Amino acid sequence: MLSRSLQVEIARNFGYAADERTLGVGRFMRGYYLHARTVHRVSARLIARCQETLSRRRPVLRRLRQKGMAEGFGFYDGQVHLAAPPEKVFAKDPIRLMKAFWHAHQLGYELGVEVARAVEESLHLVDDGFRASPEARDLFFAILRNWGRVTPTLRLMHDLGFLGAYLPEFGELTCLVQFDAYHKYTADQHSLLAVENLEGLAPGQSAESEELPQLLAELPRPEILILGVLLHDIGKGRGHGHVAKGVQMIKGVIERLNLAPPDAHALTFLVAEHLLLSQVAQRRDLDDPKTVDLLTEVVGDPEWLTMLYLLTWADTKAVGPGVMTPWRAAILRELYLKAHARLTGEPRPEVPKVAVVADRVLSKGQGEVERGTVLQHLEGLSERYRATTSPQRIAAHIRLIEQIMEGEVMGTELFHHPDLGYSDLVVVAHDLQGLFALLTGGLAANGVNILSAQIYTREDGIAIDTFQVNDPSGEVIQDGERWIRIVEDLRGILAGKVSVDELSTRRGRGRGEKAQAAPVKVLIENQLSDSHTVIEIKTQDRLGLLYAITRCLASAGLNIAAAKIATESAQVYDAFYVTDQEGRKLTAIEQVERVQQSLEEALRGGL
Repeated sequence: MLSRSLQVEIARNFGYAADERTLGVGRFMRGYYLHARTVHRVSARLIARCQETLSRRRPVLRRLRQKGMAEGFGFYDGQVHLAAPPEKVFAKDPIRLMKAFWHAHQLGYELGVEVARAVEESLHLVDDGFRASPEARDLFFAILRNWGRVTPTLRLMHDLGFLGAYLPEFGELTCLVQFDAYHKYTADQHSLLAVENLEGLAPGQSAESEELPQLLAELPRPEILILGVLLHDIGKGRGHGHVAKGVQMIKGVIERLNLAPPDAHALTFLVAEHLLLSQVAQRRDLDDPKTVDLLTEVVGDPEWLTMLYLLTWADTKAVGPGVMTPWRAAILRELYLKAHARLTGEPRPEVPKVAVVADRVLSKGQGEVERGTVLQHLEGLSERYRATTSPQRIAAHIRLIEQIMEGEVMGTELFHHPDLGYSDLVVVAHDLQGLFALLTGGLAANGVNILSAQIYTREDGIAIDTFQVNDPSGEVIQDGERWIRIVEDLRGILAGKVSVDELSTRRGRGRGEKAQAAPVKVLIENQLSDSHTVIEIKTQDRLGLLYAITRCLASAGLNIAAAKIATESAQVYDAFYVTDQEGRKLTAIEQVERVQQSLEEALRGGL
């Protein structure tokens, strides 16, 4: 097996060096795939010629089966054939190259051996005039809007070299290796798979929720979305910064195809913002109203939002098996629904009054909580808590608080969501300096993956921390004995009986040797939230990283209200919504610089 480590070693031994666009190993693997692709095509042509020879023994039968003639083509035996020599078909009218695929697409036929061979040998006819032809464009869009065989037709175009000739920007992605642990396919195959994912949502074909097929069916111009999905990554053929480069490249496509302004603007938007929805969903607090405000300012149109949502879903799923986890799908949907409501003019929900929330809690509490206790609880917490916490959860929080009031170190409760691939772990405890860091350290020591977290602290110093967690494999942790051990370890940490480092060593997750210094990017932003400062951290993932970050934030005297944890290709993208001890944003330049410096020093030092 040509593993990733062997790929690097072989590329180095063969003398492949990096250039301004591609790593040496990427250049080696692209050459490998291009040669393998050529071998496959030659072999397929040889087999097809053998089959063609056998079929020639029955010329009378073929004529009897012939269904009709059109523009130099014949249609029989489930295939499109040439009714005249290639030079009298394609050379006479090069647009027939596109018509060959259009006929096959419309009829559900394959291209006959001689047609496929003639297409490959006629690619020189696909010149600038062909690419700018309105007739070729209309045939191409007719293929894109006719659901059912879009992906097979595009794959056939690509295999014969026609798609890259017609759309040179896509041709630059051919066999382009994305050398990271995140992408499993070459750039061209990734884009085609994304189209296939989208086409699989057509009404009556999807095994997914009916919501996505319905959204797709309601688009007035689905062919623009398909083209956007096909071309969203074209900038990758030009090296780093693929989004900005893709935006420049798509201008050429729009000009050649002479797209109407609305279609041109939509296509440009999809290429420019194809990462937006995923990044916001994974790196922003979706309960912060400013998150949706900023997103809708960029999108601006409900139809564009729907197209971006569908593109993001198809794109993420095409990265590799298991990348579109139920958790990712859920937060992506939540963000879409919130943004769509805002764009369609639905009023922002008002924060319910304390008395109203108390009545809801009492109706769900089955007599287990008293009204005075509920009112006291709600009055000691923020409006955001009332707006984002269900009555059932509020009742559960109150019961946990009663436990620690009776002397328990902490109270915990688990809510499993097997269909979504995660669990909610609720921890209630008396607040102390670095509480969140201690809890994250304890979870990490037990091999628990943290997806995100919400932190609330009552005025009397009682903290309510909720973690969305799962196993690093992406599965829900439902082993009861394992959870008993995890909770006991957390109790031991909070009681001072064991430190996080000691527990990590005991559980076989000690940090061992000091981590090698990795690039660290810390961004402190006050424009992303009206109530909190957002600290973004990008660095290489490693054992104990989240604990190191949260410990540093605690040492700086910051309160964490929410955290979003995302890891892609061993790169961590963490975001923390913080305030100072007075509940205010970090506005003093000296304070911001001090926090940024301390984080950079801690993370570069491998702590």
